[in-house]
Amino acid sequence: MLFRSLVVHERHTWTCTTVDDRVPGSEFFVLEFPKGQAFYDYDAQKVIGGLEAKPSIKRGQVASPLKVARWLDGKEHSLAEYRGKVVVLDFWGLWCSACRYAVPGMVALQEKYKDKPVVFLSIHTADRDADEVAKGIEKFAKEKKWKFLACVDQGTMSENSATCKAYGVTGFPTTVVIGPDGIVTYNSDVPPPGMEGIFGKTEE
Repeated sequence: MLFRSLVVHERHTWTCTTVDDRVPGSEFFVLEFPKGQAFYDYDAQKVIGGLEAKPSIKRGQVASPLKVARWLDGKEHSLAEYRGKVVVLDFWGLWCSACRYAVPGMVALQEKYKDKPVVFLSIHTADRDADEVAKGIEKFAKEKKWKFLACVDQGTMSENSATCKAYGVTGFPTTVVIGPDGIVTYNSDVPPPGMEGIFGKTEE
């Protein structure tokens, strides 16, 4: 009869005589965000560094100036240069599926009014890298055959998009129509008269 030896590995033990009680200072746990970057504080339940929310701009009010990071055509534009024409502002984002699905309708609308004094301006939500977003917009527009004057809003994210906040945009896409005199005539974010209590609410 054969017996195999059972090998037990030796256990090593150490006695600790010195404890290092040095720990990082409180600043070690503070994350450094890029300058101007807003972020959501879950404890405070609000966006820190974001712009204050404003009421949606309504019919009859003067249109707010456009404050953008860059126009995709490389030029500078303002609402003043379109005085005497109807201006349609389309607030949207590549990250928004509803916005992308709405593009065919916007293309059809532009085609319908191509011979009229109507200007369509696309305002994409702010992003930390406006140049990178601009490339994405150009690629998307080419695929959809969408010809428009586009810009990337000023700021670093949707919570501090300067123009979006100035118009009180709360959802995307949002369409705002400005008359030839610079006065707002329509805002898709504002409930029609008599529908304030049900506008934008889901069926229960």
